[in-house]
Amino acid sequence: MNPHGGESLYGTIEINMTDSIHFRRHPGLLMIILPILLGLNACTSAGISSTATPPPTTTSAHPKPTLTQTSRVTATPSEEQVSLIATVWESDPLVPILTYHRFKNDNPDDVSDNMKMKYSDFRAQLQALYDAGYSLVPLEAWIKGDLSAPAGRIPLVFTLDDLYFADQLFLNEDGTPSNRSGMGILWEFYQEHPDFGYTAALFYNLGDKLYANHATTTWFIETEGWEEALAEAIVWGIDHDLMPYNHFYTHPRLSKLDGPSMLNQYQRNEKRMQQLLTLAGRPELFEKLGNMIALTYGQWPGTHYMNDFILGMPSLTRKPLLAVFEIDFAFRPKYMPAPYSEDFDRYHMPRIVANADALELLLENKDQFPVAGQCDLGQVGISQAEDLMTVSGLMRLAIQSGDCNEGVYALNGRLFRIQAGIVEEIIIPEP
Repeated sequence: MNPHGGESLYGTIEINMTDSIHFRRHPGLLMIILPILLGLNACTSAGISSTATPPPTTTSAHPKPTLTQTSRVTATPSEEQVSLIATVWESDPLVPILTYHRFKNDNPDDVSDNMKMKYSDFRAQLQALYDAGYSLVPLEAWIKGDLSAPAGRIPLVFTLDDLYFADQLFLNEDGTPSNRSGMGILWEFYQEHPDFGYTAALFYNLGDKLYANHATTTWFIETEGWEEALAEAIVWGIDHDLMPYNHFYTHPRLSKLDGPSMLNQYQRNEKRMQQLLTLAGRPELFEKLGNMIALTYGQWPGTHYMNDFILGMPSLTRKPLLAVFEIDFAFRPKYMPAPYSEDFDRYHMPRIVANADALELLLENKDQFPVAGQCDLGQVGISQAEDLMTVSGLMRLAIQSGDCNEGVYALNGRLFRIQAGIVEEIIIPEP
């Protein structure tokens, strides 16, 4: 695979809207699916009934089973039922990624800038984005192919750089996030507007800052208990989908580093995170963390060798590098395409500095971003909720009935494209 670009792979299964099923790439699926087809009987909990046609006799090495126009979905009578509700994209989604840094008190003589946003301005931004139809989606999940989003809403990603300062995330004595911190304000807004969502990617550098033990300190100095407060805030964030990713230990200019010093910056940051999670009594969370990098100052090192070195740096989690993030201003806007798109490049992911210009950009151009639709596929037994034949058949029936439209379907972390009578599973390439 091209280390500087993505590609899409379609397929394990392709279902014709009339009656044929074509298997692609994975003919071994027949060994799993054929017994299911032969055993289809009775009517389903989803209210779909008729008879199944057994596969025709064939001498082919890879026989193609067929289904009738209305294939049957069965479930054990006593089995618990689950609803299958898919997010539907009638056109390929396009997602803006806003990047915040610090937050500050509402001094009437002060103004927000590219690096620090007043609490009141952040609240106003949240309200404006919500009113315009945006909702937050988790960055890592989206890159991996989970394109779920609330129906009728436009997906949006929040990231923060230069974590952790108390004005970014700080916990009250009762363990809730303080509204004297940016992520506390977001939490407060989420309680009032749950369909806006609560998720952000936090790019941390733990070697160039200390952490205050209260959220009103202007400059963050070492005070008793600051490490414990920091560790608890990090853990609360992970438990509430504020996921930390690497931004290098002391926020260096990458062009000034050689290979060993860059590796040291990268892994010392991880080791410090591991120490803090252990201090908080949650060492197991370290293995949960994904491997993504935000370039400091939004700049690559500048030489082919060092640029490639970033892509190959070994994480202590032993996970491959999922994405590299750049950053720019609103007058040069770029957005994250769908991960199956030819334009998707996981190693050059675009972000926009979250200032007043960025807000104006998203409000004025909201109509250019596709809105999430929804399709209720009915209910099935738990054992069949992940079954490819069952899910594909329900999608086909939803289209035939006119209840749902063609497009890309996101369901249970998987993607399907329904176009011109064909159902295809979309496989997102591994990094």
